[in-house]
Order: sequence, then structure tokens, then C-alpha cells
Amino acid sequence: MKNKSGVSIITLVVTIMIIIILASIAIFSGRESIDETSRTKIDVEIGNIKDAVARRMIDNARNSLTYPFIGDKVSDITVYIPYIVYLSDEQKDALRAKVIASSPDNYRLLDSATAVSLGVDGINERNYYIIDYSTGDVYGAIDMESYLKDNPS
Repeated sequence: MKNKSGVSIITLVVTIMIIIILASIAIFSGRESIDETSRTKIDVEIGNIKDAVARRMIDNARNSLTYPFIGDKVSDITVYIPYIVYLSDEQKDALRAKVIASSPDNYRLLDSATAVSLGVDGINERNYYIIDYSTGDVYGAIDMESYLKDNPS
């Protein structure tokens, strides 16, 4: 037999398959990292808002006229709960029950512009949060794009 130099088709196919497998692993890892980063950003925003809400609650207890609660008062805050990202259905149901059982006057909807009034900078303009001024809890971020798509007004 004659000795042929070069790459056989089988070697070429195996090499391409290995490259495809490695590329898919890299893409999957990259997406997972992006999701983790997004979640971390939201957690940091929630922490910053909670700190500002706690300060506002103390100031409001001293003088509610000078330091009113910040955020948009919404007649039915529960309509936003299904659109909170990173909460399980059970957590959303528990939050809905808590909101229904308590005073709606304690809840506000906070966006990035309103967050500045609360003393919090750097909130992503696409993120909205529900604030419970009776407990200082903050829930979010709310996927407003999906909410507006489902509830055009």
C-alpha cells in the first residue's frame, strides 16, 4: 500500500465534534454566569433599597409630613406579583396572601427615578420593586416589560 499523508475524513469529523461539544459547554457556562450576575445585581439593589427604606421608616416615624413614604401608591399592588423575577410560585402566593391580609397603604411601587428620591442611586431603570413600609421588606425586581405587554392601558 501507498503511504498517504494528510487528514482522514474520520479524524476531521471527530475533531469537529469535539470542537462543537467544547463550544456548547462554553456557551452554557457563559449563560449561567450571566444569570448569576443578573441575580447578584438585583440582590445588591434590593439591599440598597432596604437600607434606604429603613432610614425612611425611622424618619417617617419622627415626622411623616417631612418624610413621607417614597414610591407610587398603587390601588392593587398584587397585579405586579406574578412578574417578580427570581421568586418561586410558592413565594409569590405567600406574598400575595400577605399583601391581601395587610393594609394596602403600606405598599409602594419603586422605580429608578423614585429610588433617587429615596437616596438610592444606580438602580437599573428597567427594574421596579415593591416596598412594604410596615416591615421594610423589598420585593423585586418586577419584569415590567412583560407586565406592560400583558396589561396594555
